[in-house]
Amino acid sequence: METDGTLIERSCRGRPDAFVEVVRRHEIAVHGFLARRAGPQVAADLLGEVWLRAFAGRGGYDPAHPDARPWLYGIALGVRDALWILQGIFAASALFLLTPRIRAARDLPGYEMSASKAASAAGTSPTYSGGASV
Repeated sequence: METDGTLIERSCRGRPDAFVEVVRRHEIAVHGFLARRAGPQVAADLLGEVWLRAFAGRGGYDPAHPDARPWLYGIALGVRDALWILQGIFAASALFLLTPRIRAARDLPGYEMSASKAASAAGTSPTYSGGASV
């Protein structure tokens, strides 16, 4: 059986189909790795990006390393981190865009509702840190 390093090297030298065997060998392990770190819902989507990046970067792989799994795990972490960064940017952008609207809403008449009024509207009585009703 050829090592991952040999297959990757062969895929760089005009046989890109040799990379398919590397994918076949590691797809379950890399998917599980991603699912444990990013959740099962997004693991399949992230896995596709891992294979794209691995294939694109295979020229930098040292074929002296017979097992590509550590290399693939590193790529998987990079893909997961990129997702988290994008999610953070999206959340920050949304907050940035919404903050003026939130501030404007605070200036609307009736925005401030006391705990008593809120509780009255809900048909309950407010409780405070001690849990006692007022």
